[in-house]
Amino acid sequence: MKKKYQTGIQDTVLEVINQSRRMGLKYITKKQIIEEVKRVLPKLKNVDTKVGQALYQLSNKSKYRRQRIKKYYDKNGKKLGWIPADETGIFDIYHLPR
Repeated sequence: MKKKYQTGIQDTVLEVINQSRRMGLKYITKKQIIEEVKRVLPKLKNVDTKVGQALYQLSNKSKYRRQRIKKYYDKNGKKLGWIPADETGIFDIYHLPR
């Protein structure tokens, strides 16, 4: 018997983050992302862990993969939420990884 794997969580999370940016928000929190994913995929179980894993994979940078999202920090260095990675410059002080 073949196992059925779930696909599409990362694409959904990335679309929610991009949509929040198009709506004019500076950033989006993980809690807001979870609420939007629940609305889009209502039959999904363990949404918190799956969204957390998707955020980790999308923010991961390796030799062959670029970073798709970044953490958004305030002036004091406190993490506020997530933003698309392609909108920030390399030298933008509030978006550098700490």
